[in-house]
Amino acid sequence: MDSSVKSVNVKIGADANYFLVPFLDVIRSEEISGPITALALTSVEKFIVYNIINEANGSSGAVEAITDAAIHAHFVSTDSASDELVLMKILNVSLVVMLRTLSHRKKIYCIAHIICL
Repeated sequence: MDSSVKSVNVKIGADANYFLVPFLDVIRSEEISGPITALALTSVEKFIVYNIINEANGSSGAVEAITDAAIHAHFVSTDSASDELVLMKILNVSLVVMLRTLSHRKKIYCIAHIICL
């Protein structure tokens, strides 16, 4: 199993955006309901948490794409509980990106940028 995970990491590391595009399109779509957007955000979060996508394996472009999708997330409102879940997932993905993929210098820059907004 360990060797199959390593081979997946090598393939994704070569072109992480290729695997992320469907998930990021769902997150940005204005026509998708909140629960489906939440599932896409959870999937992206798992890619990062399981260390499939990170800057160390050459996926800095993927990290930028994930951040952009989280910032520009849209979804069709269904009910307040689902909407709150999506908002929580957006914050979760943003936090995971910051904690898991960014260098110390970039973390400081991002925090400063968020505070200045």
